Amino acid sequence: MKLSQYKEKKKHKKLIVIALVIIALIGGAIIDRTFANFKVNKSFKVMEGNFIYEGSGDVIFAFYKGDEQLTLMPEKTNKENLTFQKGECDKGALVEWDDDAWAPKVLNLHETKTTCKLYFDISYNAICNSAGVDSGACYLAKMVQENRTYMAYDNTKDNNLRFIGGKPNNYVKFNNETWRIIGVMNNVEDENGNMGSHLKIIRDTSIGDYSWDSSIESVNNGNGVNEWSDADIQKVLNDNYYNKKAGGSCYGGIKESYKSCPNWASIGLNDEARSMVSKVKWHTGTMSVNYDSNKKLATPFYMYEMERSENKGKICLNSRSDCNDEIERTTVWPGYVGLMYPS
Repeated sequence: MKLSQYKEKKKHKKLIVIALVIIALIGGAIIDRTFANFKVNKSFKVMEGNFIYEGSGDVIFAFYKGDEQLTLMPEKTNKENLTFQKGECDKGALVEWDDDAWAPKVLNLHETKTTCKLYFDISYNAICNSAGVDSGACYLAKMVQENRTYMAYDNTKDNNLRFIGGKPNNYVKFNNETWRIIGVMNNVEDENGNMGSHLKIIRDTSIGDYSWDSSIESVNNGNGVNEWSDADIQKVLNDNYYNKKAGGSCYGGIKESYKSCPNWASIGLNDEARSMVSKVKWHTGTMSVNYDSNKKLATPFYMYEMERSENKGKICLNSRSDCNDEIERTTVWPGYVGLMYPS
């Protein structure tokens, strides 16, 4: 295997203040990152350059174009216009990609000889092959190849293509309403076990103010249960709303405080809209029980990893008086309609 090893030559430290707004999560934090310059090690074919890491240890990189292993990391101005697709590391490390610096960022680096694989490809090939050449996902992937003003790859392990910026032109007509495209989500598993790229869209206006979940007073003091597969709003959205069916119990507060449901016949999905919606696996993992907010920053990248983790987030611990439900938490859920992820 041809690998490239980056060895530390000298260090300097830099403080970066990052403010985040992620739905209801607002955070500011200071990250201490070390920037390292690297020299050629005769044992490996390497390229000279920089990468950013958090932690200590060293890294061996392997570069791929699709399934083909490369001898060097592609240059930013490469003739094939390759873009970074995804990265994966062993020994618990995580790798992001800094497109401006055209360099990897390795997080949670704590061991020597950590190996990271970085995959590159013509950006739209994988999406078009997965979703189809006539799909909206393929259209967007080809468009971003020429213009990255409103879209960018998110550098997660799935390297989804997302709309970015304060006022992106991501509006689309769906169900005779205005919706917005969040982006092209890659490596999504459908109900038949097929992996592919799918458009994720969000309704531009709210359908109202309702409880995420509610319960009788003897269960969690009436505050509901934090398990999406059993949540009241999940059941209403994937039955009444999805099927344009009257009825359903809509709650507006604790202790099953009821409020009138919307007119599902008016705002529910019509036949044409339903034909476009895929039943897919949604990831419902949560933050690690060992998460220390004083030491880690809940970035979108971190939250993306946690959502796809096996962390169940069971809240009923130590016989708390305010939490006595016995519902098992899950980390995946198959369905049609969900809510926006924290990431």
